[in-house]
Amino acid sequence: MPRSGAAGSAQPSTSKNAPPPTADSAAPAGPTRGGVECRAGVRQFDSAYAAPCRPRWTGSNGGATNRGVTADSVKIVLRGYGDSPDNVFLKQVVAQGGFAPEEVTAPVRRVFADYFNRTYELYGRRVIFDEYTSNGSMFKELFGEGREVACADAAAIAEERKAFGVLPAFAAVGPGGSGLAAFSDCAVERRLLLPVGTVLAPETWFRRAHPYAWGVQPDCERIALQYAEYVGKRLAGRPARFARDPLFTAAPRVFGLMTVDGGFRPCSDLLQAELEKRYGVRIASRYNYGAGAGNDPSVLPRQAAQAVVQFKAAGVTTLVMFGDAFTFANITSHARSQRWGPEWVIHGVGNMDNEGFARLFDQDRVNGHLFGTSFIGSPTGYQGPTSEPARLYKQLTGKSLPQGTDGDYYTLVHTFNLLQNAGPTLTPETIATGVGSLPPGGAPHFDLGGWNFRTRPDGVVGLDHTAMDDAREVYWDGDATGADGKKGTFVATYSGRRFAPGQWPAEDPPVYPAGCTGTCQRTAAADHLKAWQPDRRRRVRNR
Repeated sequence: MPRSGAAGSAQPSTSKNAPPPTADSAAPAGPTRGGVECRAGVRQFDSAYAAPCRPRWTGSNGGATNRGVTADSVKIVLRGYGDSPDNVFLKQVVAQGGFAPEEVTAPVRRVFADYFNRTYELYGRRVIFDEYTSNGSMFKELFGEGREVACADAAAIAEERKAFGVLPAFAAVGPGGSGLAAFSDCAVERRLLLPVGTVLAPETWFRRAHPYAWGVQPDCERIALQYAEYVGKRLAGRPARFARDPLFTAAPRVFGLMTVDGGFRPCSDLLQAELEKRYGVRIASRYNYGAGAGNDPSVLPRQAAQAVVQFKAAGVTTLVMFGDAFTFANITSHARSQRWGPEWVIHGVGNMDNEGFARLFDQDRVNGHLFGTSFIGSPTGYQGPTSEPARLYKQLTGKSLPQGTDGDYYTLVHTFNLLQNAGPTLTPETIATGVGSLPPGGAPHFDLGGWNFRTRPDGVVGLDHTAMDDAREVYWDGDATGADGKKGTFVATYSGRRFAPGQWPAEDPPVYPAGCTGTCQRTAAADHLKAWQPDRRRRVRNR
């Protein structure tokens, strides 16, 4: 889903500059609360993403060290949304993408939360999750609107509920969750901890929000730089060989850019600037969508239709999609009606690489023609029946993990990591200090990518506020079977190898190695009869 809103409105922190990451220290000896003998290299529980182990602690924790913190508890609010027409609409869209509803996720979340309360070292405290239902519109907040209600919620959570932090009780943006712009800004102003801050905010926003906001999913500066390197090294200056339209496949690529307007725009501008200045890639046509969508959801399909007309007129063979899966479903549908058959290149967030949502894309357009980067790992690893959350849920309950949810597992692991590494004196400032000593996580399987808070978006060593750092390359096979047994899945190249900034190889993507088969072969052959010859001289931009 898109992130929009005032990216610069987070209030400055009490500490102007985030401290650098600290070096790893030797683990003290002794059994953990979970009964594991703590030593160097051991995590607090059996997860590649868990914080380094801490032996069972005794002593004084300082009592009420912050609002929402007592000697025996930490209050974190789960903010959800009511059933207004806007919210029901968006929840239906998310359900179509394969996500389970909150009533399915909530009991699974409680199982994991109870286990982490027993297993993590919280220095005599226990996390109490307090549910809060907002009267706001989730759709408005996705597109940077609804600030008045969002700020009223933040005030109530801080002053009436007296919480230490807030988590979203609706993981509509995939594993690892994320908050929404308007509320995140207001929560930071109220000095509430956001273990997962604004979805796809730039790292500069997180620095202004320091020490209150963190995240699992990557910030949009990192995404823009990774995406530019991918497109610049692997696609630029070569024929559009994966396009659906046969007249495109032997022609040099002509790039279009579809991106979200609003607070996400600085990262879109960064992407385009990197492409043009560093890699010599000219964007022939750009369309910024989303303006007005918060007040009228029907705006998005109309904008998708306009974008297709614009891109087709500009002769775009290769669409660089820097947005969300819902809009992508619309644009692929309109591409069919306009008989436009480009390559589709994804950036790997906003559910673009989520199999459930990809099945909503027009398969006639994308099967055999959709590829790009993905920051998450294979669904088999993060949500399937053999995934880390599924194995732990089975161990704890004897039951299978319900389909369509991970119980916010990775969000909870990240949150409890923050709390444990802060030490006994719990404040947002000690959270920030503790983050600097968290080692990289995820190896060797990287089920939810590589987590590393020690490298900034440009690859320079320094404290980073979001966990995911590297990406893999994937392509869409609409005829293969996914981990959930349904038709359609993303296939990784290079056996799932992950690439950090500066590591993408400068060679043709090895996507669709067997060529165009199955549905892809049938539709491509039919489309040859109605192929359209683009006018590549025209340059159109919606700026």
